[in-house]
Amino acid sequence: MENTTSNNQRNKIGTIGFIISLITLVLFGTSLVFFLSSVPWVGLLFLVVLLFWLLGFILSAIGLGKKPIGLAIAGVAISLLVIFIAFNQNVYNAIYQVNKTIDFETEKKQRYTEVIKKLKDIRAAQDAYLRINGKYADNFDQLTNFIENAQFTITSQRDTSWTAFDKTFNIEVMRQGVRIDTLGYVKVKDSLFKDSDRYKTLRYVPNFTKDEAPLLFTMKTGEINKNNVVSSVFEAYVLKKDVLKGLSPSRIEKELHKNSFDDVRGDKIKVGSLEELTVNGNWPTFYDAEIAKENK
Repeated sequence: MENTTSNNQRNKIGTIGFIISLITLVLFGTSLVFFLSSVPWVGLLFLVVLLFWLLGFILSAIGLGKKPIGLAIAGVAISLLVIFIAFNQNVYNAIYQVNKTIDFETEKKQRYTEVIKKLKDIRAAQDAYLRINGKYADNFDQLTNFIENAQFTITSQRDTSWTAFDKTFNIEVMRQGVRIDTLGYVKVKDSLFKDSDRYKTLRYVPNFTKDEAPLLFTMKTGEINKNNVVSSVFEAYVLKKDVLKGLSPSRIEKELHKNSFDDVRGDKIKVGSLEELTVNGNWPTFYDAEIAKENK
């Protein structure tokens, strides 16, 4: 027992080298995670990893000259493993692919958010047009002109009663009803957009690639007859491939076929429908939450 303890004490260098090499491996793995997350100071962390690696390798190598050599061998093996990972092309390819995926998802979310903001504005404007005109606007010129010139009527209603002569019974009877009073008017533009003039560009998709020709939303209107009730419907949309232009073609292709509730479903980003009585969008609700947070 005393001899074993004495051997361990004589090879403290190998033990320290093993511990530092193990710490180096952990730090190296952490630095790769931070690299994928685009942390700005990851370069400094890589420098620390290099210093730890040199110290761990040197001490472990020195420890090989003393007994017991078990931890010293482990320290050298870990140091070589770090080198293997650092210079392995397959590892870097995997990191590159993961990083590209993260970049694509981040850029996609930013672009989708800006498009959805526009579609929500279009929906709000069309809803106002329907309330006043009984149908949806057929095109953006009609919608823009409506926003600039139309007014909401502000009313109040209250219960009222009065007496009236009933000729059948030849008596005065009590009548009841609702009286609606007009209190004033407010411009649609002020109600929906306040001091912003973004309604003037409702037809334009946000420009992400700086193309010369601006990209336009497609807007269509129609009617649906359900249970002998005719209702006005509209749909506004833009193709995903146009919004994602300039990004990875293979990832764009995958995006066009997504159809789960956690994704923007189908090959377009749209609001409304020409087949159903709905003005919902085809995007998941977390986009609404993000936009609401921005508007606070």
